[in-house]
Amino acid sequence: MAKKEITKKQPLEDLVKELNKELKTESPVQVASSSKGLDIPRLRTGSLTYDICTGGGFPFGRNTVLYGAESSGKTTVALMAVAQFFKTDDKRAILIVDAEYAFDKNYALKLGADENRMIIIQPDHIGQAAPVLKYLLEKNAIGAYIIDSIAALMPLSVIENETDASNIGKHAQAIGNMFKQSNGLTGRNKVAGIWINQIRDKIGGYGGGISLPAGHAPKFYASIMIKVMRGSKVKNDDGSYTNQGWIRVEKNKTFPPYQEGKYDMEHGSGISLSSEVRDYGIESGVIYKKGNSFYYDETFENDIDKSKDHVFIGKSKDAAKEFLEENVDFTEQLSNIILKTYINK
Repeated sequence: MAKKEITKKQPLEDLVKELNKELKTESPVQVASSSKGLDIPRLRTGSLTYDICTGGGFPFGRNTVLYGAESSGKTTVALMAVAQFFKTDDKRAILIVDAEYAFDKNYALKLGADENRMIIIQPDHIGQAAPVLKYLLEKNAIGAYIIDSIAALMPLSVIENETDASNIGKHAQAIGNMFKQSNGLTGRNKVAGIWINQIRDKIGGYGGGISLPAGHAPKFYASIMIKVMRGSKVKNDDGSYTNQGWIRVEKNKTFPPYQEGKYDMEHGSGISLSSEVRDYGIESGVIYKKGNSFYYDETFENDIDKSKDHVFIGKSKDAAKEFLEENVDFTEQLSNIILKTYINK
């Protein structure tokens, strides 16, 4: 039977349907305007700084790589994103590949994780982790996963080698293969892949500098790459500490890159959303100040002469932060409004 000829007047959608039928394509060809699958849903991170800088959070169906020095907050924000996932209608589980043997369940629960929906593996080498990730992705059993970390996830051949043996390229090849196995399934099943990597000082050569373990594979497969830096440590009046963090989005295929932001990370409770809402609220105009006092006007006219009719947040930065901490629903509402103002700029 002769195939029908394609005519210039044939509607594009009909043409695509005919193409899929004739070629029996496993991955259907789509017309971009009619495909909801090309939209990018996002996983909010629980941090307004990360959400603003990435364009709304970590994208589902894509890989996000967080890299930086130790104790800079990479694992914390990954766990905060997991807590946000459990607030959604998605009932799938979360996989945590704890190659560093550093997972703190109590800390994760304090950030809002659901221990009954977390699958955890602490592999000795990548050969134990990669098949687990692939299996769960094939079963569409997980909605997000954390690899913590790329640097610690070594192939067995490297671990068993003599310490002075040449292992050049083996780690990069193994991580590259893991990305290859998981990338398509991550995209097809709309899973948020969160990969954490360390930085290393370059040895030899000119000028020093830093390098990232596993070569170019993470850079190639990541839709978003975020550099996470640790700032100064401030001692609070109650004896606790607040670490100041800083991020820069080095690569973003889902939103304009090179966005930067700073935040406060409090010991034991993660990034302070209340501080972020207060500070970004003032910067965006969602919150306004009258003297040292903070107010919210839902009309956004921010007329200080009408401040008595507006929501009084606090008469100082600390008081405003405390008010926002105590009124969680209101803070999340403001967070959503503030995020929209930045994304729609």
